[in-house]
Amino acid sequence: MAQNKSRKEHDSTETRQSPAADQGELKPDESEGGLLQIRMYRQGLGDCFLLSIKQKEEQNTKPKEEPNAFHILIDCGVHSWQKNGGDRLRQVMKNIREVTGGCLDIVVGTHEHVDHLSGFVLKKSPFLKEHTNGGFKIKKFYAAWTEKVGDDVADALRSKHGTARHIIDKAMEKYESLKSTAVNLDEHVPYQQLKAVHDFHTIPMQAISKDLQDIIEELKSRPANKQIAEDIERDGIIRQGTGGYAGQAGVEQERTEPTMCEFAINLLRLRAEHTCYCTPGEVIPIMNQPQLRAYVLGPPTDVTLLKKDLPTKVRGEKDEHGHSSYHETYLTPSANLSGFAYSPALGIDGGLPDYIRKPFDQLGWEINSRGNLNPYPKKTKEQSKDESEKELKKKWKDARSFLKQNYQAQGQDWRKIDSDWLMSANTLGLHLDSDTNNTSLVLALETGNPGEGDVFLFVGDAQVGNWISWRNLKFQVDGKTIDTLDLLKRTRLYKVGHHGSHNATVKRYYNKDDESGQNGTAYGLELMEDIIAMIPVSHLTVANRWEMPHKPLYERLREKAKRRILRSDMRMEPLNSSDGEDCRPVATGFEDIPDQSSRRVFDNWKWRMSTSNFNPMQSESGDPLYYEIQIPLK
Repeated sequence: MAQNKSRKEHDSTETRQSPAADQGELKPDESEGGLLQIRMYRQGLGDCFLLSIKQKEEQNTKPKEEPNAFHILIDCGVHSWQKNGGDRLRQVMKNIREVTGGCLDIVVGTHEHVDHLSGFVLKKSPFLKEHTNGGFKIKKFYAAWTEKVGDDVADALRSKHGTARHIIDKAMEKYESLKSTAVNLDEHVPYQQLKAVHDFHTIPMQAISKDLQDIIEELKSRPANKQIAEDIERDGIIRQGTGGYAGQAGVEQERTEPTMCEFAINLLRLRAEHTCYCTPGEVIPIMNQPQLRAYVLGPPTDVTLLKKDLPTKVRGEKDEHGHSSYHETYLTPSANLSGFAYSPALGIDGGLPDYIRKPFDQLGWEINSRGNLNPYPKKTKEQSKDESEKELKKKWKDARSFLKQNYQAQGQDWRKIDSDWLMSANTLGLHLDSDTNNTSLVLALETGNPGEGDVFLFVGDAQVGNWISWRNLKFQVDGKTIDTLDLLKRTRLYKVGHHGSHNATVKRYYNKDDESGQNGTAYGLELMEDIIAMIPVSHLTVANRWEMPHKPLYERLREKAKRRILRSDMRMEPLNSSDGEDCRPVATGFEDIPDQSSRRVFDNWKWRMSTSNFNPMQSESGDPLYYEIQIPLK
């Protein structure tokens, strides 16, 4: 997108604009239906995309005082593990403010993870300011149906997530208390797994504006926000969870502070003129633009699919490395995690001995999904000296009696976690993480005539269950029936889910009851041809933590995209240059997108990288702020 040369100069964190920024850019009048420009910002491990629709003058429906462009922002976040992530994201938001004049027609918040929402509440974020004071005016906020207060299923999901988050927070407190002991948490795998999940939901308090709560309260006090304020208060109670600590008769309620993501969602609700909760099967006109519409694919309303994060294993089949093969995805790592069925540290029954009140500490009492205890836990040297086998058996008996009375008795279900959470602190955390990913709002944006134009697929971090739920969706538009398979086949731009992880891009649909064969039918990425793939990943951030992007998936993406891969870093891991460099913009002026296909699907499409770079003190050399794709509309 061209930069306005009359605006203020960039600050010291960015390079000066050059005339090359306008090179090759079409004007709205040069295209039949105007222009669509898509910016992928490169702040690191996090999503932020700005879609701008520029119209011909006679097609403009916006008020005269507003720019002749519609702007859609999809997410704005960065993971707390990203080096200098906050500073990089502030540069991104500064650029968004300059481009849009502070007017966003639509803001989409796909789901409640830091790497998608942190920008809205960071210190010095323009989203905390009024539009007249360097902030943003937001006309519509799009969220998934799972965020809607008053929807029974959505309320139940958020309540269960609240319970899980409370338990995870308590488990993290327990782990943190061990730092002063001989326990080396850096080498403790369950802790590292749990911390990784925890950090997807929160960022250090020092990174959040200290005025955030005051800003929220002031917005809630405005008469126009009366109903929203009431919903937020009700939602706060719901998110305390279903445990006895959150309303069980006779138990004092323990209120927890909202997470950073909850603050972000509430801020967007209060800032926006309208909030839309999107449900699968809907077709949403984009601000009365006849040549652009959004098909809502996910998240599913089937709770079973919301919980499905892992693919189905192919029985008896292995890959070339001896790993299990899977029906829906390009491989998934195995997990070997212990489990527990009860909340470890809700602070209940505090006067009882630790080995009963907290049956998950050093004694190593292991509770499986049936609620049984291992009567012979591994003993420390000190325990071997001081305790006889008889004494240990007595402790086991006492603990079993306590659990039966206080957890398994009728009316005590509030203390239990459903068995399908897989019964352990780290596994619970992993499932909360996956469940949150599966609540991602998934939008397929279509240009041109319904059923004929190009499709841009933004999946958030949708995992297997979310993907599967779309397969049989059908949409009615202008008398036409359009299904998901058709949308996938016409996809030209794919925002790769969850930074290219192993279970967030599906390749096949598998149903053991259908007649599609042992391995299922082609689906997801396998239906796409001639695409551009956008992966918001930073290898340096995820190295030694997660395999992102996952190698088999990355290789397949490169095949489907003819190596047209846009990443947030300048790297190729897990591949290297001997595999052939990724194809990405290398000039600051718009250039033709490489297209060797016989169909020439990218005719007249152009791309470029920004002339503005991230502060060289915070990034690799030559680190552009964004990549941008320019598409003429028909």
